[in-house]
Amino acid sequence: MTNKNKVLTLGVAIAASFSTIARAGDEHGHEGDFIVGRSGSGQLALEFDSDEAFELPIVTLIPGDGFGLDDPGFMALDTDEPGEDFYTLAGTAEIAIELIGKDADLQVLDDTIFSTLLATPGDQWALPTGDTFDVHPFWFVDDPDFSELGQTFMFNFKVVDLSGTYTDSTTYNAEFIAVPEPQSLMLGLMGAMALVRRRRQ
Repeated sequence: MTNKNKVLTLGVAIAASFSTIARAGDEHGHEGDFIVGRSGSGQLALEFDSDEAFELPIVTLIPGDGFGLDDPGFMALDTDEPGEDFYTLAGTAEIAIELIGKDADLQVLDDTIFSTLLATPGDQWALPTGDTFDVHPFWFVDDPDFSELGQTFMFNFKVVDLSGTYTDSTTYNAEFIAVPEPQSLMLGLMGAMALVRRRRQ
């Protein structure tokens, strides 16, 4: 392996360590989440920024080396928005996410034990019953050599109500992109270059 490749490899690994530590102390915000509600006619609906790809930064070790994050999550709407024909759910709603399709490399995992939640079209992931849920899967791309940096991944789904109170939503398309952590990556590269220089002396 050349010195240049050593720098890049070490830089990625160190940057990933910094980014993992930084995210561990973060609390979830809700601006980037999927907000679940219903229309006045009783059809389930979502609010989210469909114009922007959700970023998946570098992760290492758990659940593996690649790109991942436990955002966006799925959060129940907490206040009616009549002007948008968007209303809160009933307390008896049994909301589930149904997979329509996704890129094979994108995994949707439980955020604690990293078991698979959604894998094949038709799979359903039941959210907590009621109108106050706020849950976050772990979106993950298994990529040990980080070769998919900059690649985008599609996730197509709809929202259903297992209780039958509301009709299914339309199909939604979300996009994810594998990204570095720029500030952490710079720190990692600086440390890697210093290490290589010491080894050459």
